[in-house]
Amino acid sequence: MHFCPFIAIFSRRLGHFRPWRHVFFLAWLYLSTLGFGLTPVAHAASGNASPISPEAGIQRAIAQRVLALIGYTRWPVAHDAYRICIVGNRQHTALLQEQGIEGQGGYRLLFRLYPEFEPPSDDCEVLYLGSMSRERGESILKLWQGKPVLTIGEEEDCSGSLMFCLAVKGDNVGMLLNLDAVSRAGVKVNANVLKLFGRKKGGE
Repeated sequence: MHFCPFIAIFSRRLGHFRPWRHVFFLAWLYLSTLGFGLTPVAHAASGNASPISPEAGIQRAIAQRVLALIGYTRWPVAHDAYRICIVGNRQHTALLQEQGIEGQGGYRLLFRLYPEFEPPSDDCEVLYLGSMSRERGESILKLWQGKPVLTIGEEEDCSGSLMFCLAVKGDNVGMLLNLDAVSRAGVKVNANVLKLFGRKKGGE
């Protein structure tokens, strides 16, 4: 597993969390909204610790956040597998795309990859937009309005139609929320997660 203790997010119900783990995870997610949560991580190899590269750290942070949001989102119909449609630039999603079945009773993740100018033709439970122009991103999101899909993208101000935005700044990955988009979405995000961002758009 790439990032235990976050594997617990794949439990089918939040009630499967041990209380301390649930609190720890929400605290970590809160730091993400402030732009924290990504620091060099050392791995032991042959007795020597070495920090991961900045890009590997970004990929890890993005994978953690996306998987976390899936774990805290409920669709109108329960799924054993989630189709994640990734559109456009995939520079930071390589680690995310390596995820399959995570943990006992976990969900299967099925990835569909699309170039920026080819909107997804398949049904998606999660729509992830890589870095692209606001105009292009909005044209894609417009096709999914009213559908039960969790939308996440790489964007710094989150003032468009994305529900959640990952702001990559240097070697840090912050997370922002667009309450307007969440309120119009066809999926439900756990209230405890929404409270972490406060009531202002983007967690400002």
